[in-house]
Amino acid sequence: MSAREEKNMDTIVHFTHRHPLSISTIQCRARHNDRCGMCSEILDPIARVYACQGCSFFLHEHSAELQLDISHPFHPHRLHHHIDPIAIGRGCDACSSRGSYPFKSWYRCEEADCSFSLHLKCALLKPSHDHHRVEALQNSHGHSLLVCDRPNVLHYSCTRCDTEFGDDDKIYVCLECKCMLDEPCAAHGQEIRHPFHSQHTLSLVLYYLRPPRCCSLCGGGGRNGYFFTCSSCDFCLDVDCANLGETTTICKADQGHIQIQPVTHPHPLIQVEVMISMKNFRTCCFACGLRFEDLVYACLSCGILLHKSCTDLPNEITSHLHPNHLLKLVKNSFWFHKRFSCRVCLQSTGHFFYDCEERDFGLDVKCTRSAFPLVMSKYHEHALAYIDIQTHNFECVLCIGICRQFYFRCLRLDCNFSIHDHCYPSLPPTIKDDCHIHPLTFANYPIRGVPDDPEEEAELYCYACEEGRAFNRITYFCSSCHFVAHVHCVITAIISYLHKEPNHLATTSIGEQLGSTGDSADEEAVLHQQDEEIMRLEKDVQALMAKIGELTKRRYEHISKRTTSKRKFLLEK
Repeated sequence: MSAREEKNMDTIVHFTHRHPLSISTIQCRARHNDRCGMCSEILDPIARVYACQGCSFFLHEHSAELQLDISHPFHPHRLHHHIDPIAIGRGCDACSSRGSYPFKSWYRCEEADCSFSLHLKCALLKPSHDHHRVEALQNSHGHSLLVCDRPNVLHYSCTRCDTEFGDDDKIYVCLECKCMLDEPCAAHGQEIRHPFHSQHTLSLVLYYLRPPRCCSLCGGGGRNGYFFTCSSCDFCLDVDCANLGETTTICKADQGHIQIQPVTHPHPLIQVEVMISMKNFRTCCFACGLRFEDLVYACLSCGILLHKSCTDLPNEITSHLHPNHLLKLVKNSFWFHKRFSCRVCLQSTGHFFYDCEERDFGLDVKCTRSAFPLVMSKYHEHALAYIDIQTHNFECVLCIGICRQFYFRCLRLDCNFSIHDHCYPSLPPTIKDDCHIHPLTFANYPIRGVPDDPEEEAELYCYACEEGRAFNRITYFCSSCHFVAHVHCVITAIISYLHKEPNHLATTSIGEQLGSTGDSADEEAVLHQQDEEIMRLEKDVQALMAKIGELTKRRYEHISKRTTSKRKFLLEK
């Protein structure tokens, strides 16, 4: 029986399910990660699907068009539907996947001596009439390519580089290679000549056909196991690095490459450019561990890629977070890696970091480039650093929520004090920040996107960063313009205010608190006396913090009731 008797039919009978299926939207059910009963893709919250509500069975509209037997332009014979035919020992003839989850529906040729198979998602691909550039790509690739459009609501990735296809991207299917390719990978054939290894040809291989290799340029393990390798020597490139090409704007010297010689690196570095979109180039800088945004500098001797700013890092730096000692640059290699955790983010990002030889203190390269201003607080005995980057998870001492970005934290190893910037008890009542022409007022009550808007779930934005904000989160507000800003978007003005605030618990300078060695007997006595004083005051501080939290909660409830009363009065009026 046909999957549909009429194209616009609201109810169908489909061979995959024993009950009739009705067209519907699944806004409430898709939140529970419901999947299509054929292609196993997670359903989009706004997708129109065919559903059996009693069985919680769903089909995409695309999947519902398929029948038990189909004719497909990828193969001359008819294909029959199967469930989990993993036992045949073959992969899909369009993408080479071998049947791992979520692929459970296949179409397979039933002819003798023919085992052609397609995943259901690949069976939904149809050749496009747009053949722009396909002839040039076929000449580069060496095989015939079928150009397909990506079906809506379904997700596909390039077999070689694992980059997900966008809405407007063309999918190039090579039935000889058994792969679906994006345009950069389709431009590479089975063999390439690359400027970084121009003396030999590089051939495309898969790691499960050979022992795993490391890329000679970045040290990575390859995407989906694909490498371009040299049969004459040990040189190989993963798919990402094969898309790196020499910068062509300058010079014939040194085999046509632009080279620089950093003071702190023993080898010359070649300036290269990424021949694909930067968003698809996922190899990170060896030094700092961050993604590339423009030019890349490669050391062929070390097999590493670096940002321009990471090519000549100083051997020693000073930091206001650790003012009494120098921090020395440590360069880990692929083969030797000193265990390290950055004091700020508690992560080990990249292979280079700055370490104190006298104290257990270190910063990764990424964190040496952020300001992390320090403030003395009335609510803690040590200096607090303002952390505005993504870090390890910490617990806020006030709301018990997770602190991961935009929060104050004590960086001492023996202390675990962290507090969200919006939870800080004594935020200034009024500030003047460069993001707005008028003074901004502290608002610990909900601010709507539009005045008197009854829709609480309407999209709310911070006008300083133009990002979303939570309805019940503390903000800074201009009543004249209805300008609303996150606390972290005006943190410069807030920290300037906190620096001027009297601090009754601070008995030493910020530098002494973070970096004092305390070697003399007099200093030990002073520290002991301070510790006793701190322990005595901590109980009072904790009681005050609890009282502040309770008063803040009661104030918020009072303001909410008053706001509700005013709204009712206006509506009745």
